[in-house]
Amino acid sequence: MPSVCSPATIKVLKDTLPAVAEAGVGLTQRFYERMFKNHPELHNVFNISHQRSGQQPKALFSAVALAATAVAETGELKLPPTVVNTIVHKHCSLLVQPEAYNIVAENLIGAIEELMNPGKAVLDGWGELYWVVANALIAAEKAQYDLVASKRGGWYGRRDFQVARKVREADHIMSLHLRPVDGNPIVEFDPGQFITLWLKGADWEYTQPRQYSLSEAPAPDHYRITVKEDPAGSVSRYIHGGVLEGQVIPISPPFGCFTLSAIDRDAPLALISAGAGMTPMMSMLQTILARQADRKVQWLHATDQGREHMFRDFLIATAKENENFDRDVWYAHPDPLKDQKGVGKHYQHEGFVNLNDVREKLADPKMHYLLCGPHPFMESCCKQLKEWGVGLERIHYEHFGSSQAMAA
Repeated sequence: MPSVCSPATIKVLKDTLPAVAEAGVGLTQRFYERMFKNHPELHNVFNISHQRSGQQPKALFSAVALAATAVAETGELKLPPTVVNTIVHKHCSLLVQPEAYNIVAENLIGAIEELMNPGKAVLDGWGELYWVVANALIAAEKAQYDLVASKRGGWYGRRDFQVARKVREADHIMSLHLRPVDGNPIVEFDPGQFITLWLKGADWEYTQPRQYSLSEAPAPDHYRITVKEDPAGSVSRYIHGGVLEGQVIPISPPFGCFTLSAIDRDAPLALISAGAGMTPMMSMLQTILARQADRKVQWLHATDQGREHMFRDFLIATAKENENFDRDVWYAHPDPLKDQKGVGKHYQHEGFVNLNDVREKLADPKMHYLLCGPHPFMESCCKQLKEWGVGLERIHYEHFGSSQAMAA
């Protein structure tokens, strides 16, 4: 996203970055307060849980700070492609349209004026930066929308799907098999991608969009997602207890850039997950088994105990049948009466993941490492890999929720 701001704007950003940094997340929190007050209908697009937890304001502030720092230091908006692609795919999954950027501009600049009162020149400078970023994103998002819609089975916007099956995979783990109501083909996704479900419970004031990774290899007539129930999450509880077989749910097309195709086709893989982070890994694994059975895959997974271990029997059987697939599983609190420990059993390690336990299995200098799970889990694994000298170009990760940078 190389774009140039005017010399005046570059100077404004250099001069005011310290004040913006001091304002911190309070600035983006105020932005969201203003925007939702002025446009309450946007509650139908934003994840209310991420607003309440502070995840979304933190993610937005990080993005604003990253863009402003890049321009202040180099004179150009040169953001990492992974950052830009993640934003574009997330926006496309939420069906963000160009007119939304006008609303954001009005309320973001308004929040800066309200909290900092910096004067017209400063507001104009930050406004210029905003539109340099916005125009680049608008163009990239249009290209992505057009790309997906142009494929066989692709579409724009929302499309109605019916819940063909609900399958309980483990305690608090439920899969939905979703078929298009119109009976037409569906676009093939890249393993690792997600779809967005637009859900509205009977007593909800607003529709809530949620992204869920597709959890099996691409199929010609349906998508499968697998959802872990969160006791504090109204949407996941609704999927488990409120959504019924036969129900129709609007869905956005598959998006996401944490994908199997983004990695060298011949590279051995370490698929490293915790909890529900297994879901995109299942899609990748099943695709490899069907199309590249001779590809080396090391499977590392962490969960609390066997009753929450989704797809366990399939994975144990796969390891027995395929010499190129090996698995190591950690249970934090195994059930001594039900969970079996040992090679070829339910789990091999107790406690939390320590990659040093299996370092010899991860030593191939061509191996790529894919991480998905809670942020602390991924940060810990990423830190261990870096300590071994693994380059960032071989470490890939997916956040469930608002994107966060790895501190390690």
